[in-house]
Amino acid sequence: MCLLAASAACCAGQCCCNCLCGAFKACGVKAKVFSRIGYVVFQLFWILVSFALLFTAKPIFSSWISFIGCPSDNQACFGMSAVFRMSFILLLFHVLVFLICLTRTQIAAVFHDGWWLFKWLLVFGSFIASFYIPNPFFEGYVHFARGASVFFLIYQGICILNLSYVINNAIVSNWAESEGSCAGIFMIGITAIIYVLDLVFLIFQFIWFKGCALNIIILCITIIFGIIFTVLVALKTREDSSILTNAMVMAYALFLSWSAMSSHPSENCNPFTKSNANTLYQIGLGLVFTMISLFSISVITKNDEDEGKLPVMSSPLVEKEENDEELEDIPQVGTQTVTAEEAHVYPITIPTILFHVLMMFASVYYGVLLTNWGDASINDERTTLFRSNNFSFWIKVVAQWGSFAVYTFSLVGPLLFPNREWS
Repeated sequence: MCLLAASAACCAGQCCCNCLCGAFKACGVKAKVFSRIGYVVFQLFWILVSFALLFTAKPIFSSWISFIGCPSDNQACFGMSAVFRMSFILLLFHVLVFLICLTRTQIAAVFHDGWWLFKWLLVFGSFIASFYIPNPFFEGYVHFARGASVFFLIYQGICILNLSYVINNAIVSNWAESEGSCAGIFMIGITAIIYVLDLVFLIFQFIWFKGCALNIIILCITIIFGIIFTVLVALKTREDSSILTNAMVMAYALFLSWSAMSSHPSENCNPFTKSNANTLYQIGLGLVFTMISLFSISVITKNDEDEGKLPVMSSPLVEKEENDEELEDIPQVGTQTVTAEEAHVYPITIPTILFHVLMMFASVYYGVLLTNWGDASINDERTTLFRSNNFSFWIKVVAQWGSFAVYTFSLVGPLLFPNREWS
C-alpha cells in the first residue's frame, strides 16, 4: 500500500514537473535552468501554505500551546509563529542544498536537479518538528530576519532593474527589426500605464501618510530621484535606458516607501496599524515583486557576448547557455544508463551555488513579508510577541535609498567608466 502511494506521488510529481517545464520550454527557456524554476515554485508553494496558516493556525496547532507559548485565544500569535517557523525551515533547507552543491560532484548535481519528493517530505517533516521549538527562539529569529531582509530588498531592486533593461532591449530590438509601429506603440502604452499607476500611487501615499513630517520627506526624496532619473535618461547617459526602465524602477521604489510607512508603529504616522486589508495588500504586492525578481534571475541565461552587459551584481547569478563541463552517464534501474542531459541533470556551477544564497535570503524575507514585519493584524487581532518597530521602518527606507543608488550608478556608470560595455 505504501509502495503504491509512493509510486502515485512520484508519478504526480513527474507530471507536474513535465507540465511546468513544458510551458517554460515553449517560451524559449533553457532546460538547464528548469531546476531553478522548480526551487522558486517549490518555495512559493510553502509560502502559500504559510499564508493559509496565518489565518488558520490556531485551531490546527492548539495542542502545541505549551511549546509555542501563544495565548490560547490569539490567532495573530499562532499565525505569525507558523510563518516564522516555515521561513526558518526553508532557510535551513537552502543551506543544506547550498552545502551539498559546494562539493560540485555528480551526486550533488543529481540531488540538486532531482529528488523532489524527498525534498517535499523533508520540508514538511521539518516544519512539523519545528513546533517543538519554543517561541523565544523565534523572537530572536525575527530580529535576524528583519536585518537580513534589507540585503534581499536591495538585491530584489537589482533584479527588477536587470529585468527592466532586458524588457526594454527586447522591445527596442523588435521595433528595429520589424520596422513597424506596433512595438513602439506597445512600449509607449505600457510605459504610460506604469507611469500613471506610479503617479496615482504616489498621490495616495501623500494622502494616507501626511500625518508625519518624516513621511513627507521620504516621499519628496522619492520625487527628487524620479526627476533625476528622468533627466539622466533624457541626456542618454546610457544607451539602453529609457522612460520604461524609469517607470519600473520607480514602481518598486514606491512600493518600498509605502511598505515602510505602513510598517511605522505610530498611529499618527500610519493610519493602517490595525488594518487587515493593509496586511493583505502588503503581502500581495510584496509577493508579486519577489516572484518577478526570482523568476527573472532564474530564467535569464547569458553567452560570452553578454559578459559586461548585465548589471555587475546580477551577472554572477545568471547561468551560461553552454555547459563548461560534462557529467558521466547516470545508471538507472537494472543495467540501463542514460546521459545526464536525458535525465535533466546539469553540472553544478558557481551561479547555481550563488542562486541558493539568494534563496536563503528570500526564505528569511518571506517570514517578515507575510507578517508585516512581525506586526500583522489577523482577524482584527494583534500580538506583541513579534511586534514591529522603527527598525523595520528604517530597513525599508534604507532599501529604497540603496535601490536609488544602484540605479543611479547604472545611469552614470557609462560616464565614469567609458571603456566598459554597458548596453
